Amino acid sequence: MLSRLEANAQMRKRWVWLFAIGAAGCGKHGDATAEAARAPSHAGDVWETDNAADRKAAPATVLAFVNGLHTMVLDGSDVYAGTTRLSTTTDTAGGRVVALSNGLSARLVPAGDAMELRFASGESISMRKQTRKGK
Repeated sequence: MLSRLEANAQMRKRWVWLFAIGAAGCGKHGDATAEAARAPSHAGDVWETDNAADRKAAPATVLAFVNGLHTMVLDGSDVYAGTTRLSTTTDTAGGRVVALSNGLSARLVPAGDAMELRFASGESISMRKQTRKGK
């Protein structure tokens, strides 16, 4: 049996390790070039991935979700994926190019009333403009 003093020492060691692990998780993380920002307060267009009817679009749906682009706000040349502001550049075909933090890029290409999200890795999915409920 451990003495009471030894048991207290072991308990303190556990708490120190738990605190150290928790403190390590509080450091800076993520992409330093992506800027956390508030969503625009004025009218930006909200776009979301269209429900994929076929399995061919499933990889693009997963990529959009992982990169936070499954629902986004377009405001001028900025894309808001959650609270992360991503700047876009315009390509020669009139699409917007978004550089993602994982090194991948995506193009937003107008397609009639909809838009298509095309990843540089080849996957693509249709995006539809979200409508307000009741209107």
